[in-house]
Amino acid sequence: MKFESNIAFFGTRDDLSEFKQVAEKCLETIEETNNIRLIVIETWLFVDFSVRQLIMSALDLSKFNHEDYDLRYKLIPKNFSESLELLEKIKNTNEKLPVDKGSNLLSVSSNIQYRRVVEGWVESLVMIDEEWFKKARKINSTRNLAAHSYDQQKICAKLGFTGPDAQEKVKEECLNLIRQLLGCGSED
Repeated sequence: MKFESNIAFFGTRDDLSEFKQVAEKCLETIEETNNIRLIVIETWLFVDFSVRQLIMSALDLSKFNHEDYDLRYKLIPKNFSESLELLEKIKNTNEKLPVDKGSNLLSVSSNIQYRRVVEGWVESLVMIDEEWFKKARKINSTRNLAAHSYDQQKICAKLGFTGPDAQEKVKEECLNLIRQLLGCGSED
């Protein structure tokens, strides 16, 4: 898989290698199946993984992470909606703040607030916009249904697709959500 320069990722080389492996496996699974339930759950798993990784990289927590205590699952909220909200708040707050260009730390008269995330992190999220967050929330609510139902029509309808091509549209929607994280855009 070729990653684009506008990938929604920020981290170490090892983090990127793990991200790439997870992304490739997820895309392969989705592309090879027509099981809507599996497609939705795989999409959600990758989005959840990505959200957690982005929060880790924003706060520079990867350097403190260890396989014995994976901070993605020990420190970041377990609830997907809360994790997504945290990512959105970190992104929206910091993109409004200026980058600290080495301000004089001795100056106490300045009330200017600077970005609190790793330099370059905000810029790496150019592909994640308000619409992407809405779609991620929709995938989450659909995943909740898919986890408890085998009714493919119901699952498709939860994502807003009905009719004879609903399953194809769900698959396309899920692949596009993932491709947006990978900087690939849609396959139109």
